Amino acid sequence: MQGTVRVSMEDGMRTAEIRGIGALRVRYRSATNLTEAVLDTAAGVEFLKAEGVTSIGLVGHSFGGAVVIQAAANDDAVDTVVTLATQSLGAAPVSRLKPEASVLVIHGKEDGILPPSSSVSTYQRAHEPKALILYEGAGHMLDEVAGTVSRDVMEWLLGRLG
Repeated sequence: MQGTVRVSMEDGMRTAEIRGIGALRVRYRSATNLTEAVLDTAAGVEFLKAEGVTSIGLVGHSFGGAVVIQAAANDDAVDTVVTLATQSLGAAPVSRLKPEASVLVIHGKEDGILPPSSSVSTYQRAHEPKALILYEGAGHMLDEVAGTVSRDVMEWLLGRLG
């Protein structure tokens, strides 16, 4: 492996910290190499476990959706996965998450980059417990419904981690 995995607290997750959820942002060494990005995420999970964290959720957007699915499929420490406008390439391992792991799949119906069917197929492959939310009028970045997405993701995480 070349490069350095950078792990830092995500400023946008301060609300999560206030509500009792720690947040860790992993910046991939290569944002186009799925294998390396999964390894980078796995390094973040290992860091959390070394810090004594016993309940772990992974959240990934677009390419990151497939990344967090693959990382979770390879580590039983992950309790929940949230994908936002995920790509379908690389997301099939969602069916291999540990039996009690939950999955929240979110996508905008007006996504011009990745079709909502990417998330629908990911949802269909996932086992229960799972949920699918398709937002009307929302594009790939989900900016049009950012507050709602933030609330829905936070409620999901709070309900499943602890």
